Amino acid sequence: VMVEFSDYQCPYCKAFVDSTLPQIKEKYVNTGKVKFVYRDLPISGHPYAYPAALIAECVREQTDDSTYFEMHDYIFENIAAGFDFDTYSAFAATIGANETELKDCFDSDKYKDEIAADDADAGKAGISGTPGFVINNQAVSGARPFEYFENIIEEELAKS
Repeated sequence: VMVEFSDYQCPYCKAFVDSTLPQIKEKYVNTGKVKFVYRDLPISGHPYAYPAALIAECVREQTDDSTYFEMHDYIFENIAAGFDFDTYSAFAATIGANETELKDCFDSDKYKDEIAADDADAGKAGISGTPGFVINNQAVSGARPFEYFENIIEEELAKS
């Protein structure tokens, strides 16, 4: 299991999503060797990170993990322009979310406690910045190249 604690507005997190995550998905996730879990760790100095995390969780509620990751990717591609609920909601509708339900979920701050729990769990795991990772209980900080993760994953797979 590979858990990423991330912030949608973090440029290092985006670099990981753009360059390293596709390689991890191709070699390990898509082949069933590794389960990848994304957890929210919005940094207080990033004003768009929390609402982005919230809308992504609201999309997942209505759809599934696959659609959630479509939203995740869309957010990372567009967050530099800021956070505009209507823009993100319109995209969410194109991938299967109901905009009225999405607005209700977002406005109620429904996933506030879940996002806070992600933050607390990151701290317990020794993660203090983004991106941070836990691979079978081994904490890794920072956006590392694919080969770095590959070495850790291969070592962990060899143990099983």
